[in-house]
Amino acid sequence: MGYACPPLTLTYSQLYARCRRLASALSRAGVARFDCVATLSYNVPAQLEACYGVLMAGAVINAINFRLQTHEVAFILRHCEAKVPVSALSHSYTHNCR
Repeated sequence: MGYACPPLTLTYSQLYARCRRLASALSRAGVARFDCVATLSYNVPAQLEACYGVLMAGAVINAINFRLQTHEVAFILRHCEAKVPVSALSHSYTHNCR
């Protein structure tokens, strides 16, 4: 098993496929090697997928802590030069992750 966060359970091959899909989408969106991609998420499977997907695209990830205040997140986004922001804050898998 790659990870389990009921009701979602993925094998490593399924996780890999999801990460590759994100990497391809980022590339199609114009993200190039060493570009910065900012992520804002709870500690959920989507964040894991984002981390690996960004790295698979050859980009650099800037994971922003969801506990920061709005003005702090805005400051980071203005200064990190992110090519694309990725957020999973509305993701439904926020409980029961292991």
